[in-house]
Amino acid sequence: MKAMTKPLVLSDYLDDHSLMRLAGFITFERGRSYYYSERVNLKHISSERVEATVQGTLVYRVSLTFMGEKLGYSCTCPVGRDGFFCKHLVATAMAARGRVPIPAEIAWQRHLEHLLQLGTSANIESPKQSIARQYVIVFGLAKTHTLGWTLLPLRLYVGKSSKQELGSIDWNDPEQLDAFIQKLPARKSEVVRSLGEMSYCLNADSGAYLLASLMINSYSSSPHRLEWFWRTPLLLYLSSDDGNLYRRLKLHPLDEKVALLMHQNSTGIDLQFALMMGEKIVPLNNKQTSLVQNKPPIFLVEDTLVRVSYPTKSLLLEKLLQEPRIHIPDSSVRQFMEKYFLRVAETITLVGEGIQYYDDVQPRARLYLSEKNKALVAELRFDYLGKEVPYGNNSSCVVIPQTDQQAAIFVRRNLTFEDTIENELAGSQYGLKRIVANEPGRYTLRAKVHILDFLVKYVPLLIKEGYEIYGEERIKSVRVNHARPSLALQISSGIDWFDLSIIVTFGDQTADWKEVRSAILKGQTYVKLADGSIGQIPEDWLKRFKKVFALGKATERGIELSQAQLPLIDLLTSEAELHQGFAEFEQRRKRLHDFEQIEPQPLPAGFKGELRPYQKAGYDWLHFLYRYKLGGCLADDMGLGKTVQMLAFLQSLKETQKPASAHLLVVPKSLLVNWQREAERFTPQLKFLDYSKADRPKDLKVFDEVDVVLTTYGIVLRDIERLRKYHFDIVILDESQAVKNPLAQSARAVRLLKSNHRLVMTGTPIENNTFELWSQFAFLQPGLLGSLEVFRREFAAPIESEGNEETVETLRKLVHPFILRRTKSQVAPELPPREERLVYIDMSAEQEKLYQQVRDYYRQLLLGMIDSEISQDQRMRILEGLLRLRQISIHPALVEANFQGEAPKFTWVLEMLETLQQEGHKALVFSQFVEALQLLRKELDSQSIPYTYLDGQTHNRQAQVDAFQNDPNLPFFLISLKAGGVGLNLTAADYVIHLDPWWNPAVERQAADRTHRIGQQKPVFIYKVILRNTVEEKILTLQEKKRQLVDQLIHAEGSIFKSLTRQDLEVLFS
Repeated sequence: MKAMTKPLVLSDYLDDHSLMRLAGFITFERGRSYYYSERVNLKHISSERVEATVQGTLVYRVSLTFMGEKLGYSCTCPVGRDGFFCKHLVATAMAARGRVPIPAEIAWQRHLEHLLQLGTSANIESPKQSIARQYVIVFGLAKTHTLGWTLLPLRLYVGKSSKQELGSIDWNDPEQLDAFIQKLPARKSEVVRSLGEMSYCLNADSGAYLLASLMINSYSSSPHRLEWFWRTPLLLYLSSDDGNLYRRLKLHPLDEKVALLMHQNSTGIDLQFALMMGEKIVPLNNKQTSLVQNKPPIFLVEDTLVRVSYPTKSLLLEKLLQEPRIHIPDSSVRQFMEKYFLRVAETITLVGEGIQYYDDVQPRARLYLSEKNKALVAELRFDYLGKEVPYGNNSSCVVIPQTDQQAAIFVRRNLTFEDTIENELAGSQYGLKRIVANEPGRYTLRAKVHILDFLVKYVPLLIKEGYEIYGEERIKSVRVNHARPSLALQISSGIDWFDLSIIVTFGDQTADWKEVRSAILKGQTYVKLADGSIGQIPEDWLKRFKKVFALGKATERGIELSQAQLPLIDLLTSEAELHQGFAEFEQRRKRLHDFEQIEPQPLPAGFKGELRPYQKAGYDWLHFLYRYKLGGCLADDMGLGKTVQMLAFLQSLKETQKPASAHLLVVPKSLLVNWQREAERFTPQLKFLDYSKADRPKDLKVFDEVDVVLTTYGIVLRDIERLRKYHFDIVILDESQAVKNPLAQSARAVRLLKSNHRLVMTGTPIENNTFELWSQFAFLQPGLLGSLEVFRREFAAPIESEGNEETVETLRKLVHPFILRRTKSQVAPELPPREERLVYIDMSAEQEKLYQQVRDYYRQLLLGMIDSEISQDQRMRILEGLLRLRQISIHPALVEANFQGEAPKFTWVLEMLETLQQEGHKALVFSQFVEALQLLRKELDSQSIPYTYLDGQTHNRQAQVDAFQNDPNLPFFLISLKAGGVGLNLTAADYVIHLDPWWNPAVERQAADRTHRIGQQKPVFIYKVILRNTVEEKILTLQEKKRQLVDQLIHAEGSIFKSLTRQDLEVLFS
């Protein structure tokens, strides 16, 4: 930040004169253009500071500050970072004018001094004398003997005009000012040598005073001084060098071109210097025309100033003005056409019959390839309307001669475009570099780029980007077979697998299958063929077949795929020519995919209940999986009766299949009682063994005496070495998201269990990331999704990091046949409506103060660590910061035990509960924080409001559930989100209140679905209470950003922390 001497206050720096002094004329003009283009967005204005953002190439942050006795300024643009007063600062200052307050301790002084000045002036100087000193500033363009054309600031005193006449004129209007000057009897002005008090300059606001001041201070030496008049309402006159005004000068609004008019007559050819003003061509000569400025060229044509856009050299223009007509006699015409015509046309525009100029032609970039000493050489050329020029040619124009000797097409070269292309080729993106660093236009390969890589990888990329490539046939060290490869398949099958023999050919050349597979897995786009040439592997093969080859087991002639991997074969068959084995494969594929025609199964006699139509379809689907020895995931919405479908299926197997061994049912500990009760109700004949108690049997032979062994995930982990010795008929995992972490011990343990079949049940197959899907399918269908590393490379990374839709679709096709999911809106329209409402609450003053203190502390602590890889310790600090902010949002007492202020969210919840109790409703209140529920308990106890309570430490869970369900005098159930979010049936409640939002909306939805399920008779209202302008509000935004992945795969929502970025943290801690 740079500083300078203080005048008085910040607003004193915002006038044109100060800004011009700080920035210079050119920067001032650019800043003013930015201001009028409305690029400034003011963020903060006070008497000591102005902050804004300005839209330039990027959005830049700008500040003007007044500290002590110094003005400080900064901008994040490159110029501002170097300490200069840039155009963004100028634009911000202009936008802040009139808005920056003057401090009260100075404002009164200025006001009084102004009044005293007025009073003093009235006593000393008469109005007539004051008027006599008033003046206007105009400018004169004069031709001197020594300096040539020069610009002069001129002062005209208003003279003895009446006060009434002076007051009726808008002095900043050039037309009114000129009319006044024309009325003056003597239009004699004086050249301004020094400026007096600006208040006497009547047209100061037009910029006249400012420009005159700059010219007096050596600005008149600027080569661009006349440009000002096209941008400001200033008067410019043709004048003498001592101030006599001759006539007002006009400004031609457009930039024009100069040319030579070429006309052939009976005596030869005439070339006439002329100005092309639109459709009008004005011949020029030194009597009527003067070159008054060289760069950029400006002509004075009679009383009009005209800017010339084409960069013709000023010496040439001056010479042509002196001798504007050139006559070429008839005897010399041939010599002129052969020797001078094209050279003249390249120097200055020629206008004549048969002559055409093109200024906006986009050339085609061409690369010519050759080989020198086994090294590739590439030469850059450009094609302009069929005429080719090498890069680096110095001519500014491409000449295309026509049949008529006096006709030609001239194309102005787009040198900017050519330079852009050359620099692009010299970069690393196409594998090329300049042969000689300072000789652009000729290239060879970079050190690590082989000629084969260039031809196979980079040449197609260059062609895609619009380059034309020539000379590939001249490269002898490498030959590329450009035939598109074809794929032939032979399919043979076993009991539960398919063996695919694969033949790949490029035209008449057959490729080695193993090399093709290896190349595709490595992402290579070429393979060496038997004749020594190189076959190009299409990009679409890499995308489509890489996953097939990665997931399949390699064999000598192809790959082996399991029956569950049938969808992978579809990826091959769409490209391949099939020879044999297709009929049986197609039959199996149809059997797997054709769910709608699954054979209906009768309900077992021992099933004591009824299945809804969709439940019957799920029951039939389970039979289908059992028949074909496939694993499957029953993923119906929470509350749609997955338990009853599974019980009916197991009862049916007992009656029809009579399995030789028991089934194993693994559930969360909290659901043990629920499964036992449901089994007693719907399938009383099924024999269950509770294998979850401390005195559980050690001899597994007892399993043969029952139908179902019921246990928990914790017991499986503890007894895995014993349980893995028993061969179960079916292993069933309920709430299988419990094994979603593929590296967790419980997930590894269930994969060790032996069984004929495997099934899982969950309402949310994915909650956070795709690895959860892999973990469950590693149990259900081992090998379907490959190893964890293959899955990470082929699926997780492309989907979660890149958002690759093709990979999403491939994964969806793979798992789709083994997942059955129905939503409530699809299959239970008779359910009463469910309405979710967001309630926004504002913070109290004390709460907001504490929140900001904690937020600012963690923001400064954390943002510096996010750009690099986050360590475990840093991750914990991030979680700690977010935890504290979430707790303060619920109730500040969760962070500061002695907090005495108001907690508006608690106030709203208590008022809501009081209203619900009075109206006879029952409600569930969920929170992630047990401490928050404890605070709420104290409030309810103090008001003698009855409730039930459940968290992770509650032992008599089912008793609490039964009391709430059956006792009309218990209106409220306080539940920890983690302890009571799954497996409970709480249809007695018709209101759900989420005290705080959780990262994973699927968990919230599961909790709310404890009440919105089969059996609910009343509409359900779900309230999410959000504290405004806190991390809670931002969590909702981030949740929405993270939903897409799981929606695409399973129609469930995702979570947050796995991909927390610096930008996310800036939002959360903002």
